[in-house]
Amino acid sequence: MEIKIYGNPVLRKKSIKVDVTPDIIELAHEMIDTMYQDKGVGLAAPQIGKNIRLVVIDLMDDTGPKILINPEIYWQSKDNVKMEEGCLSIPGISALVSRPSSIKYRYTDENGKTVDRIADELEARVIQHELDHLDGVLYIDRVSPTKLMLLKKELNEIKKKGEAQK
Repeated sequence: MEIKIYGNPVLRKKSIKVDVTPDIIELAHEMIDTMYQDKGVGLAAPQIGKNIRLVVIDLMDDTGPKILINPEIYWQSKDNVKMEEGCLSIPGISALVSRPSSIKYRYTDENGKTVDRIADELEARVIQHELDHLDGVLYIDRVSPTKLMLLKKELNEIKKKGEAQK
């Protein structure tokens, strides 16, 4: 699957909820393959051109890949932590992003069951990053204005490629 690049309008649209169907599960498995191929730890449906609330993650631990259908964060800690983030849709660039260190989130799994999880560290970071995609938000929207100025030339080059994508 082709990853949509910064500048492609699909990345700025809010995604809609979906039902658990065989087609959605098949799409999720294709997304997992794409995520692995591009060496990511998470991929949201808008990144492959679908504005639906579907995310796949694999934290490269012993739990394996997860399919998150209609995920939502319903609690976040008051304390934030800064970490370097990158994105498959903004290749070659990374920046420090401040996010809540812990979250509680829920999603529907591929069997139609509701799952509630508490996450911190990498899992919390990846979930927040991917769920931002579902709302048309990119990690560069959370970067300091100074850092954005430093990245402006590179971002403009990427944006031109994204705007030309179908």
